[in-house]
Amino acid sequence: MKTCFTFCVLLLSFVILSCGDEHLTLNENKPQKFEGSFKLETNDQSLDQSGTSTLEIFNGRFKGSTYNGSIQSAGRLTVTENKIIFTDTVFKIYPANILPPRSLSGTYDYAFDGNKLQIGNKYPSGWVEVHTFYLKK
Repeated sequence: MKTCFTFCVLLLSFVILSCGDEHLTLNENKPQKFEGSFKLETNDQSLDQSGTSTLEIFNGRFKGSTYNGSIQSAGRLTVTENKIIFTDTVFKIYPANILPPRSLSGTYDYAFDGNKLQIGNKYPSGWVEVHTFYLKK
């Protein structure tokens, strides 16, 4: 129930942000570096995880890390008005204590105001993934 509520709040915040004048479409070709954090939640709070994450965007490509830098991702990036699609091409072997989802990969909803980038995804397994990034100046 908490996971569903969190996802609904996340989607509502995306809608509110996209309705205001402050919503910008993220430029996938402009070099930008972000630092922030992520949170994974499921109905079983004992499996919730969080940590730091980074994202670098350049020329339609991305590099990122989650789990305090231990999981790397990189590949192609596609941005629409309200979706980001990460096509991760990095082969990974995961530590046993890291549960899915593990890296920036797949389609995410997003909101961007020029400084703060929030991305989120809800998976069929019940996981809710939320990243909050800030543009590194």
